[in-house]
Amino acid sequence: MVKTVIGNKRSKYKKPSRLWIGLSIVYFSLMIIFISYHVYFAKRIIPGVYVNDLYVGGMDIESAVKFLSDKNPYEKNDVSVVINGTDPVIIKPTDIDFEVLYVKTAKDAFGIGRSENFTKDFLSKLSFFNKKTKIKFLYDFSADQMQNMINSIVESKIETVIEPSFQISKSGELIIVDGQIGQVLDDNLQSKIAESMSGNDTALINISSTQVIPKFSKADLEFLEQSVIDITNVNYDLVFDSYSKKLTKTDLLSFIDTIKDSSGVSLSTNENNISKFLNGVAIDIDRGPRVQVLTVKEERALEFVAPQNGQKLKIEETVDAIKSAINTKTSKIGLVVEVTKPPENENSFGVKEIVGIGSSKFKGSITGRIKNIELAASRVNGVLVAPGEIFSFNDAVGEISSKTGYSTAYIISQGRTVLGDGGGVCQVSTTLFRAALDAGLPIVERNAHSYRVSYYEQDSAPGIDATIYSPSVDLRFKNDTPGYILITSEFSSKDSSLSFSIYGTKDGRVVDMTTPVVLSRTRPPATIYEEDSSLPVGVKKQVEHSVWGASVKFDRTVKSKDGEIMYQDTFKSNYRPWGAVYKIGV
Repeated sequence: MVKTVIGNKRSKYKKPSRLWIGLSIVYFSLMIIFISYHVYFAKRIIPGVYVNDLYVGGMDIESAVKFLSDKNPYEKNDVSVVINGTDPVIIKPTDIDFEVLYVKTAKDAFGIGRSENFTKDFLSKLSFFNKKTKIKFLYDFSADQMQNMINSIVESKIETVIEPSFQISKSGELIIVDGQIGQVLDDNLQSKIAESMSGNDTALINISSTQVIPKFSKADLEFLEQSVIDITNVNYDLVFDSYSKKLTKTDLLSFIDTIKDSSGVSLSTNENNISKFLNGVAIDIDRGPRVQVLTVKEERALEFVAPQNGQKLKIEETVDAIKSAINTKTSKIGLVVEVTKPPENENSFGVKEIVGIGSSKFKGSITGRIKNIELAASRVNGVLVAPGEIFSFNDAVGEISSKTGYSTAYIISQGRTVLGDGGGVCQVSTTLFRAALDAGLPIVERNAHSYRVSYYEQDSAPGIDATIYSPSVDLRFKNDTPGYILITSEFSSKDSSLSFSIYGTKDGRVVDMTTPVVLSRTRPPATIYEEDSSLPVGVKKQVEHSVWGASVKFDRTVKSKDGEIMYQDTFKSNYRPWGAVYKIGV
């Protein structure tokens, strides 16, 4: 007999092994650590990150910025440069408009481990267990001011190599001047100074110069002498309509270069120097289509007259014309000029209302200065600037000399107040700069004065000025509006005031300017006493008054009608101190 057993079957379930349980615990523990790590450091710099030797791991960006600026205040980071063991030259951060970019540096540190490359980021985050991740301070400086400082150091410490050259004697004859063996410095001096000033490197820089011999010999130039004589003996004349300008022998020498290669020495034209020369010619030639405002009512320009065409010298094409003339010895060179007609009626201007105003006072100015202000303002008055065009103050005003009607007035030259042609024209450029700021127009070029000038602070805080020195130093701004803009001036000798109104069509932009802030002040140098035989014995006359130097800045933000930021500008001015000077009768 077979017995049948009915009941539950035994389960075949197998218990997890200890290894599997252990691995699960490790996995979940790591996940907790991983998630906790990313939550904690979501807005913090990951561990193991240093800026030089300053540890910033675990800090948010704001804390890192404060920490770095406290630990490395660049304003005190003077750099000593020693050349060939001579006395050190001290360079201050203010000398080159230097600043450490703490915010950008902190953001760079924060970006470590956040490159969106998972493998790279994972390894960066693991690396804090066994190594440091170091970055350097980021910084900014004025390349022009830095180069000026280096040039000054070179001039005072070493003899520069001088190539033999062609020159024109006082009698007008071509002569050859000998060259000299010189020295050169490390090409990386700019970078070394900046790295030291930022705190990335030591504050003492020791460098040695290297001897360099001239590339050309006097014999090389003697070989080319007759060819140069043939070029310089031609009476070249640049012409356009009624305009004419003769090229001097010195001009022509700057237009040609000596080159040397395996086949020997030869002459070539220097396009860069020709272009620079033509930039000066362009000041006489270039002008926008010019109109005069006859009636202004309720901030609207109602009537215009267009008395002249606009002109613009085409530099590249004229360079080619000069090169061709030199090669063929053709004396008459036609300037290549683009002529544009002014708009025919009011509607095509797009000029309807005032979009910006600037003003200044010049109380206490001498007669010559007042005349120059009125003359320069009249030459800017009525200028139309086309959409997309860049306005140049130097182009609008033209040549500044007694030949063009300017009087003698006080100007700043070589650190002293002296009489010169055109004193006071910077009052005009300063006032127009203020109008362009108020209009929210992009400032393409603006240069502060070397020293504080009292006239510009009669109705304004320091730092809102703009100097010009034609042709190299200019005030330029761009018309980025859809229509033309029209510049008008208003001059009052009675009130000692000048104002500029810029007319156009408002596009809703809003301008916000901060009040200028004086960042630092510099005490005036010691008073100077100079003997003067033209004064009675013992009589003392003050000819210069002391003025404190200062570093000033202000910010401007321009927003569109939708509230979007169009421009953010920071305008800095570094004014040198000015010492008192007395004349003593002897």
